Amino acid sequence: MEISQELIERVCNGDEQAYSELFQLTWDSAVRTCWLILRNQHDAEEAAQESFLKLYIQRQRIRDVRAFHGWFYRILANTALDRVRKRKRVLDIDSVQLTDRYDPM
Repeated sequence: MEISQELIERVCNGDEQAYSELFQLTWDSAVRTCWLILRNQHDAEEAAQESFLKLYIQRQRIRDVRAFHGWFYRILANTALDRVRKRKRVLDIDSVQLTDRYDPM
């Protein structure tokens, strides 16, 4: 999907309608990018949604409109990779072995 530089400039300048258009044009691609990293549809959609929020908050930081695609791709990839790292920190309760008695020492 080709996104016009004019649309990206409008997003950078705070145009809410342009942001909505950009969201609609790139949502499927963003979810697909996150899915390639996460391999889970629900997690991919959440990561994409979080990435669009980051884009919205940081939209005025885009200096070169031509670099938008790479910049947004990095946001998507980093957000998805953060979720992968969080998964590794989650303890699987089914794998925990419990003892019959409590022994503090």
